[in-house]
Amino acid sequence: MDGIKKTFAQCKKEGRSALITYVTAGYPTAQETPDIMLGMEAGGADLIELGMPFTDPIADGPTIQKSNTQALKNGITTEGCLQMVRDARKRGLKAPVLLMGYYNPLLSYGEERMLQDAKEAGVNGFIIVDLPPEEAVRFRNFCISYGLSYVPLIAPATSEHRMRVLCKIADSFIYVVSRMGVTGASGTMNAALPQLLDRVHKYSGNVPAAVGFGVSTRDHFVSVGKIAEGVVIGSAIVNILAESAPGTGAKAVETYCDKISGKSEWSQTREVGIIETLNGAKEPNGVHVDKVITDADVPGGPGLADQIEALNTDTGDENALPSRFGEFGGQYVPESLMDCLSELERGFNEANADPKFWEEYRSYYPYMGRPGQLHLAERLTEHAGGANIWLKREDLNHTGSHKINNALGQLLVARRLGKTQIIAETGAGQHGVATATVCAKFGMKCTIYMGAEDVRRQALNVFRIKLLGASVVAVEAGSQTLRDAVNEALRAWVADLDTTHYIIGSAIGPHPFPTIVRTFQSVIGNETKAQMQEKRGKLPDAVVACVGGGSNAVGMFYPFSNDPSVKLLGVEAGGDGVDTARHSATLTGGTKGVLHGVRTYVLQDKHGQISDTHSVSAGLDYPGVGPELSSWKDSDRAKFIAATDAEAFIGFRLISQLEGIIPALETAHAVYGALELAKTMTKDQDVVICVSGRGDKDVQSVAEELPKLGPKIGWDLRFSYRDIPSHDTFELQELHRHTDDPRGRKRESNRESNRERKRREKLEQLREADEMKFSHSLQFNAVPDWSSHYISYSNLKKLIYILETRQNQHSAHTDAESSPLLNGATEDPDKAFTNALDKDLETVCSFYQLKETEIYAELEHLLKDEENYEEGQEGFELEQENMPPGKKVRSGSIFKQIGFMRRRPSTTSRRSDLEEADEPDSDDEDVQETSRLRQRSQDGQRRQRRSTHDDDRPPSTDFASSRRRTSVAFDDYNDMSFMALYDEGISLKKRTVSLYVSLCELRSFIQLNKTGFQKVLKKYDKILDRNLKTPYLNRYVYSAYPFEQNTMAQLANNLLRVEIAYSRVCTKGNVAQAKRELRLHLREHVVWERNTVWREMIGIERKAQAANLGISQTLLGRESDSKSARLQGDDAGAEVKELDTPIGTYTCPRWLVSKPFWILVLIIAIFAVLLTVPIMEQPEQQNCLAMVVFVSLLWATEAIPLFVTSLLVPFLAVTLRVVRSDAKPHHRLESKQAASYVFAAMWTPVIMLLLGGFTIAAALSKYNIAKMMATFVLSKAGTKPRTVLLTNMFVAMFASMWISNVAAPVLCYSIIQPILRNLPSDSDMNKALILGIALSSNIGGAASPIASPQNLIALQNMSPEPSWGVWFFVALPVCIISIVLIWLLLLVTFKPGRNTTIVPIRPLKDRFTGIQWFISIVTLITIVLWCISHTLEPIFGDMGVVAIIPLVLFFGTGILTKEDFNNFLWTIIILAAGGLSLGKSVNSSGLLHTIAGGITEQVQDMSLYGVLIVFTALIAVVATFISHTVAALIVLPLVQSVGQKMAEPHPNLLVMGSVLMASAAMGLPTSGFPNMTAIMMEDQRTGQRYLGVKHFLTRGIPASGIAFVVIVTIGYGLMLAVGM
Repeated sequence: MDGIKKTFAQCKKEGRSALITYVTAGYPTAQETPDIMLGMEAGGADLIELGMPFTDPIADGPTIQKSNTQALKNGITTEGCLQMVRDARKRGLKAPVLLMGYYNPLLSYGEERMLQDAKEAGVNGFIIVDLPPEEAVRFRNFCISYGLSYVPLIAPATSEHRMRVLCKIADSFIYVVSRMGVTGASGTMNAALPQLLDRVHKYSGNVPAAVGFGVSTRDHFVSVGKIAEGVVIGSAIVNILAESAPGTGAKAVETYCDKISGKSEWSQTREVGIIETLNGAKEPNGVHVDKVITDADVPGGPGLADQIEALNTDTGDENALPSRFGEFGGQYVPESLMDCLSELERGFNEANADPKFWEEYRSYYPYMGRPGQLHLAERLTEHAGGANIWLKREDLNHTGSHKINNALGQLLVARRLGKTQIIAETGAGQHGVATATVCAKFGMKCTIYMGAEDVRRQALNVFRIKLLGASVVAVEAGSQTLRDAVNEALRAWVADLDTTHYIIGSAIGPHPFPTIVRTFQSVIGNETKAQMQEKRGKLPDAVVACVGGGSNAVGMFYPFSNDPSVKLLGVEAGGDGVDTARHSATLTGGTKGVLHGVRTYVLQDKHGQISDTHSVSAGLDYPGVGPELSSWKDSDRAKFIAATDAEAFIGFRLISQLEGIIPALETAHAVYGALELAKTMTKDQDVVICVSGRGDKDVQSVAEELPKLGPKIGWDLRFSYRDIPSHDTFELQELHRHTDDPRGRKRESNRESNRERKRREKLEQLREADEMKFSHSLQFNAVPDWSSHYISYSNLKKLIYILETRQNQHSAHTDAESSPLLNGATEDPDKAFTNALDKDLETVCSFYQLKETEIYAELEHLLKDEENYEEGQEGFELEQENMPPGKKVRSGSIFKQIGFMRRRPSTTSRRSDLEEADEPDSDDEDVQETSRLRQRSQDGQRRQRRSTHDDDRPPSTDFASSRRRTSVAFDDYNDMSFMALYDEGISLKKRTVSLYVSLCELRSFIQLNKTGFQKVLKKYDKILDRNLKTPYLNRYVYSAYPFEQNTMAQLANNLLRVEIAYSRVCTKGNVAQAKRELRLHLREHVVWERNTVWREMIGIERKAQAANLGISQTLLGRESDSKSARLQGDDAGAEVKELDTPIGTYTCPRWLVSKPFWILVLIIAIFAVLLTVPIMEQPEQQNCLAMVVFVSLLWATEAIPLFVTSLLVPFLAVTLRVVRSDAKPHHRLESKQAASYVFAAMWTPVIMLLLGGFTIAAALSKYNIAKMMATFVLSKAGTKPRTVLLTNMFVAMFASMWISNVAAPVLCYSIIQPILRNLPSDSDMNKALILGIALSSNIGGAASPIASPQNLIALQNMSPEPSWGVWFFVALPVCIISIVLIWLLLLVTFKPGRNTTIVPIRPLKDRFTGIQWFISIVTLITIVLWCISHTLEPIFGDMGVVAIIPLVLFFGTGILTKEDFNNFLWTIIILAAGGLSLGKSVNSSGLLHTIAGGITEQVQDMSLYGVLIVFTALIAVVATFISHTVAALIVLPLVQSVGQKMAEPHPNLLVMGSVLMASAAMGLPTSGFPNMTAIMMEDQRTGQRYLGVKHFLTRGIPASGIAFVVIVTIGYGLMLAVGM
């Protein structure tokens, strides 16, 4: 604060205005922000505003919005903003820094914590756009205590009254908004600015005023500087940063600031730091500005409470503070809106109190379609089987929803206020249609703001709005839904307040909007109340409504809010599930925050940024909720649940098919919730559903979503009259055709039996679902620490099914031939089940007795301590009576401070608010609570304090209905005896609460186990047709100690004792109040425990989903169409298909008309032809040729899985007798000898080498060694896109060398996720990075013998086998040069450096453990032994023997487990083994010799180099279109044989060159494992794949060409040099 004041004083002394500059923290990058701040100072900026980014900056224009969005993408948080200030200060920044932003991130961070950290970081003050002084009382208190400035804003619309008080509370300067609207460099200034500043200076005295909004040029600065003490520039600077090249922004901003300030032209250069150095110096004569500015802040001056009091008492009720609902509500809006909201409140209050207004409103009832209808939903009631379900038909209103109620009322208010234009937001379009309708009727201009996604989903309503003459503005910012529409509508309203009224459609927004909407929508509940009295003679037992923002819910609930007999149930949009990130269940899954001007529950992340939401229903797709609903949630007056998209579709379907009403999807959520509620109620009770809207607007959305959601709920509308009826209860049944045809009667009988069977299956599913409910109930309600001591319900159910199977098997053997040979006596199921029940009962009883003894002993200790505490309190009160006057502590203050803050009685003039104590979660709660008592104000007196939330007091006069006064604080607590007594009371309260929770958990333990025994015995009797339940329960369960009546009575008595003890300590003997407060603690505790268990269950489900259970039918491993792919939990598709032919329709199995089947038929036909048509002279060669072609075609087409084809090889080799003896003269082996020969070829040292490579890869990845090494290297890459790309490519190559090119890309893609997440979805850097890793992994597959299966196949075909050193000598230079050239190709084609900001990869900081060192050492030793294996042949014989070392050491020591062994890629191992046996068979048959001889004759005139080019080109084509491994299996044996027969044999050179090219073939997504992995990479934010086939065609094929050139040039030379 002082730094700001001195800066303005220095500027005044120098005869100029202060230049205040703004930049968004983290824009364009986090690394540049400190440089930009320093550049601002160097260019002449006197103060710096650092913008804290927020997802919903409603007061900012497009420029600042974009910078906020980019900063959030860069990962900027509140902590990050503070760190930037620290960094700038460390580097010499002297100018004062103000943090500017919105309240919700600050609230999420914690107000006091924010002030502490800001002070420590070097911040001087705050400008919080949506935190006007009325809402900032507590925050400004903190600012004063920490010496930081709170800067108020004044707008052109600010009234004289508000302006006077705003100027009075300003402590450093006043921010004057030059024009109405949002921020932005407009190019023009407000002509009325001088008059505005005259008004400000009239009240500000010596407090400086700084002008912002619209300033962008030197002329602006000079002209505004003549009438203002400071000038703010923001959007212009952000624009400069956007236009600057990466890394040059700071310098560009410095130049701009110098141009604006004219610093370089000053006659005398001013050092910015001079202000700080003069802090204690004597001011020159005549300068007393500092003292004048600080007058308002000295202890003797007007305090903050006095100033706020003045703000609201000057004109009586006119400027009353916003009313709240408990802690929720308020007016968290820019200053521009404050007086407009006051005007609206006055206008609404006058209209509400005017009978003529309501007479006019009701005169339009016929136009609206009111009163609405209420009727019984008979079939829906019958389906639920519980309470009567009634429908309140708001869908029958004019415009088809409840929205007309509010739209008409607000428009009538707007007319009274003289407004001529209307703006509104809409999600589902219903409010937009209603608003456009009333505007058309009354001739007012109307503009509707709608998210672009909602425009798409609700195209019908958009057309309706335009038909009605209104304009529709599609909002493409943000998530393009209702939330973004509200943002834009608010921005538009700010710009044109005089003539425009904003009709908010839901019970959201700043006061008075929630009250206005509730008032007009209450017609729903009032009518329902009267109609139920008329029809049923009583109130309903429950009312149900959907909840988005809450307009229909608050309208339905409010008239019943004071009728405790009526349950209120709100159903939110659960989307994909509240456990996921895709939902809109604000009350179920949200936290408290501020959004769109109101404090309420919101969906936000831990940094206070608003989360994106999802719902199939556009009207519920909103991250906030009405404040009154939030209050009802916290007070438990209403309950709120979430229905998923699938469950909403169930409700949609049921009410459509049972009642003939197609509802809005919003209503469908309420229908589902009401059905679930009705099932739990009796048939004489009543539930009313608010049918908020009709569903014609949603028909298209339902049609689009049904293919995805339909299978989950068994609903398929794709109708054919020949379809077999679905499994669902509701069937489209054919009419019975009477026929004398016996076949027809048989078909009809079969259909009837099928239907009966399906109905039985459906009933069984429902019964199973009922049992599952209890399983979940047991899991969710069990105390986690006691989970192993409950009845093992799931295990007992499994035992029931086992006993049922045994029983059925025994009864099924009806004749001697079908009976088992040894048929012992069947175990009595009753005995087996009773034994299991006895064990569980013993577990439950023994644990209960142990726990009861422990808790009851603790209870006795507590009661003794409570008696001692009462004695101490009586002694303290006796001492107080003897204290001199003025020193006494007020009576009863101990109770007031130890007890909860409670709801005060309501009065006739106001609704009371719920006062809450903010109890810290840390273990130091006692210390914190006590320390708050001892806090003093700056003047040394104990300060009057509020509770954590505003503490409402009953008003002294009726008119001040919303007045807040500061709560009475602790006075005169100097007496240490009082403090000791108080601390003891706090400790007793905590112990009492904890003990109460334990006792309730004990009672819950009894109830759950008792229910569990009852249900499992009922299930046993039902399934096995026994009668065990009643005798077992009566004889054993009910007589067991935990379930005796005396036990429960004793437990209830002890709970009462705890409540009485609590009342003595905390509630002045009020036991009922004590019970209520204790139950509040109990509910909080249970909810927390349930969440813990629930998240554990969800974690298990996510692991199952991660197992990729999709049904695969394509080369990429999943359905090409994601919409039609079968996912986990989906029903299997139909097994038959109908074919329409000219002679009729035929039904056949689906597989019979599938493409793979006919490909397989064609391949078998070719195989048969080759077996019968003579081509080769020798029969074994003829058969071998047929086998080779057959197997190659199967591998190439994947008509059957690759490894299955490999298993066919030994079968065909033996049965076709293609194998000959190795010794001359060669003769065909008999099947016995051939089998041994072929199977010996399948398990060779090469397979052991492959297993050894897999073992090393498993150990390196499981213990994070590979990731630690990779992240360490990548962390050194910096943030330059080209360097990051190249480093990632080499890391991928290196990883491929040691953990195979199958695992390497998976590892690398997991490491680069932070980079991908923080780049735009369409960034070229994303594509270059993913494709670069894939291509490098392919190339890396050639770098070492164990890098890929094709290398091992090459080793098998090379004689002598090259050592690892020789392999590295040839392969590494080829790989490195190829990767560098491919990197250049990616740089040229993608240009990844454009507008790219890279998030650096951080190395893992974990220390190497002993196990990691052991794995690393064993791996290095194994690799070294492989490298020198030729030297050690006398010892090990082959590299495959060396591979046993890691297998034994890792699996033998338990480092790797049997599960790890099972997870090896056995399909690849089988594939390689089959390929080896094929090569051996082809060679043995003589076919290879014959073919090679023919090829050798064709290439005898070619040089070795020419042959190399031919074979590398051949294998490149085969590997590109089939796969690397298959190409090696087919081509390499042929290459080796041809090379052996050349005049100058160089078989190893040809094989080596060919296998290098096999790895470098990467032109298609299916060319290798890395490419397959790359094309499946999806953006988690959008679900879209990063790469398409075109990227592989345009980069992969040229990359293959580059590698080809390197292999046949550099590679050829190296191979010759090494002697191949």
